[in-house]
Amino acid sequence: MRIWLATKGVHGAYCKKKDLDRDKIASLCGLSSSQSVDFHFERLLECNWIGQCEHNYYFRPISFLCEQYDVKGGAVHTIDLEKELAELQNLLFAICIKALIMYRRFAERNIGRCQQTTDDYKVQIYKITSLSVRLLSTLIGISVSMVHRLKMNCLNIGYLDRKKNSRLVLPYEHCYLYENHYGSLYTYDNAVRLRLADDLYPFIPTKATYKK
Repeated sequence: MRIWLATKGVHGAYCKKKDLDRDKIASLCGLSSSQSVDFHFERLLECNWIGQCEHNYYFRPISFLCEQYDVKGGAVHTIDLEKELAELQNLLFAICIKALIMYRRFAERNIGRCQQTTDDYKVQIYKITSLSVRLLSTLIGISVSMVHRLKMNCLNIGYLDRKKNSRLVLPYEHCYLYENHYGSLYTYDNAVRLRLADDLYPFIPTKATYKK
């Protein structure tokens, strides 16, 4: 997607094959080599995000891709190619978090409280904005380590805000928590505490600014 956006930013709707500016596309994406552009460009051709004839490349519009993947309309985010394209992965991660929170809000209003599938919510009071790294890994389909990296990136560049949560471990919980959540336990002020899932608040400028 990053290569597709950069290509459209450089060339518009189409360009002659001989005029494709791989170096400028790579620079916009924060890539050190145009070889990565060639690799992903071939994938975009296979996925029909880019069309071609004998002499030209055609860069599909977003409306075409929405029809291809049966995606209905949604909020609009305007990307600054010079500043944000290299951080597109972080932006998409923040958008995923916002979508999950919006779905939870919808589900709670219209269906009832969402059923959670991870252990975090057996030891933590449910909140719409409470999102553990493991839960995000499961729902988005990426590794726990990548979720953690993207989360920290988004916090650093301002796409996310968070509230850290923890609580005192009660005596009857010790055995269960030491067995199932040992990595989240720590000692503070001579008491054992449990580190809980953070509350995450995405900030993604759109036509309707998100409010906490």
